[in-house]
Amino acid sequence: TWLSAEITGIPTSPKLVFPLSAVIFFKTSKSTRDRCYFFFTLVTYYLVTRKCKFLKRKHRMISQILNFFAFQILWFGCVYGGGSLELTWMPWISLVPLILDTLYKSSRVLDFKLATTAALLGYGLETIWVKLAILKFGELTLPPIWMGVLWFGFALTINHSMKFFRDLTIIGPLIVGLFGPLTYLAGQRLGAVTIENYYLLLLIVPCWIGLFQLLKMQSSWLDKTDLVHTAKNIQSKQDANPSD
Repeated sequence: TWLSAEITGIPTSPKLVFPLSAVIFFKTSKSTRDRCYFFFTLVTYYLVTRKCKFLKRKHRMISQILNFFAFQILWFGCVYGGGSLELTWMPWISLVPLILDTLYKSSRVLDFKLATTAALLGYGLETIWVKLAILKFGELTLPPIWMGVLWFGFALTINHSMKFFRDLTIIGPLIVGLFGPLTYLAGQRLGAVTIENYYLLLLIVPCWIGLFQLLKMQSSWLDKTDLVHTAKNIQSKQDANPSD
């Protein structure tokens, strides 16, 4: 690499020098095996450098799919395991895949802050539905704990598998709100909850829309705050080490 840069006068940048040195070796080498090896190296280099955007996009898509399925595991574990089978440990175990998925993401701090807010507000809404005699969870006077766990897990999908709906300003929250009553209907079929008033169930739609919009706003605010904090840390390090 250094020799080819010295001969051609091109700055020693890997994006320019490495392919050039490989071509020079390919032309000067008399071994077919070495030529095949360097041809393979050039193809690999092209795929890595020129197709990196595609690979990143593909990785992002796989990450969102894993996040989606992790939430489905949580939903089934909470609604069927915690609600229908009344297994108190099932919701916590089913939360593990979603927690592990979030821990490997760069936005994990933001996600957990968002999830904490969603768990508190979501459980508060569920309490209101119970007090208004819209929903009933067996003989309980308050919603079960797994409802808070479910809201906690739901917020961990907002910046990932639910990002498509998050980025839609009007239609996104509307679709999420319309899915609210459907989730309770599915929960009733599994025996986890009883809907006592189908007409008042429609109140859930605007409340879900408002809560989802609030979580979107908090997500944006926390993201901006994190960026400002990161920029201040970088600036303080540069001030402490002016030579860098």
